[in-house]
Amino acid sequence: MVEEDPPAPVVIESQRLGASGGGDDEGYSSGHLLPKDDPAAWCAPDGSPLPPRNEMLPQVGWEWSGEWQLVTHKKAGEHGDRDGWLYSHGWERDISATAQLVQPKPQPGDSSCVRRRWWQRAMVRAASGTGEIARLQRQLLVRINRATGLPD
Repeated sequence: MVEEDPPAPVVIESQRLGASGGGDDEGYSSGHLLPKDDPAAWCAPDGSPLPPRNEMLPQVGWEWSGEWQLVTHKKAGEHGDRDGWLYSHGWERDISATAQLVQPKPQPGDSSCVRRRWWQRAMVRAASGTGEIARLQRQLLVRINRATGLPD
C-alpha cells in the first residue's frame, strides 16, 4: 500500500485597519481585529483558530518540506495585491460561521478596513521517528521560550 502525502495545510491570515486609518500597509494589524466581530488572526479554512504559521507544527509522522508560500489563487478572480492580500469593507458569515470578505478587491479602497491572505506549506513523510522527535522538540522549545519571555 502506497501512502500519499497529506494535503498541504492552508492557514488564513487576517488583519484590520487601525482607528488611525491611513489605508497604507502600516495601518493594518492582527492586533486591531475585533474579538466578537472578526475571525482569528490565523485560522483554518473552516474558521477554526490556529497559532501563527511560524508556530504551527506538522502532523505527527510528517516533516515540513520547504517554507510557507502565499497561495495566489484562492477563488476564481481573487488574486490579491503583490503581497497576496485581498481587501474589503467587512466580513460576511455563512452558515458554518466562516468569515469571508465582502466583495474582495486586490487593492485597498477608501472603505477598506479588513484584509486577509492565504498561506500553504507542504509536508513529507518523516524518516522513521525523526519527524515526531523534531515536532516534540520544537513544541517543548516554544513552551520554554514563552514561559521565560524569550522569542519563539
